[in-house]
Amino acid sequence: MEKAAAELSMLSIKQVSKPLSAYLGGVDNIRKNKEKIKFVYLTESFDQDFEIMRSLLSLGDISLPKDDVGAHRMPTEMATALSDKARTNLMRWYEKDLEIYAYCKTMHEQFLDKFGSGRGVNLAA
Repeated sequence: MEKAAAELSMLSIKQVSKPLSAYLGGVDNIRKNKEKIKFVYLTESFDQDFEIMRSLLSLGDISLPKDDVGAHRMPTEMATALSDKARTNLMRWYEKDLEIYAYCKTMHEQFLDKFGSGRGVNLAA
């Protein structure tokens, strides 16, 4: 009963109700379409990745929002700690998404190796 209630709760939250695999079709589909993907952003290096893409696409003088609200940052005072049980359950819930993330992180590293800082490469062409 507790598991069913937890699953219902997850499904009722719009931001988490659909897994990445629902949008991306899983790692196999990403692998099949890898040549169509120009760059992979990662949350943990988003600002750096944006600067690389801005350069690669010759976007000129544009920037990301710097303020917390405009950048949609979580307030620093919000609690983020999870119990071991919660962490295990989330890892299970997002298992396929984590596989996608791991594959995309590898792609991201390959893009960085290939493009470096983005200077001298134009993806817009």
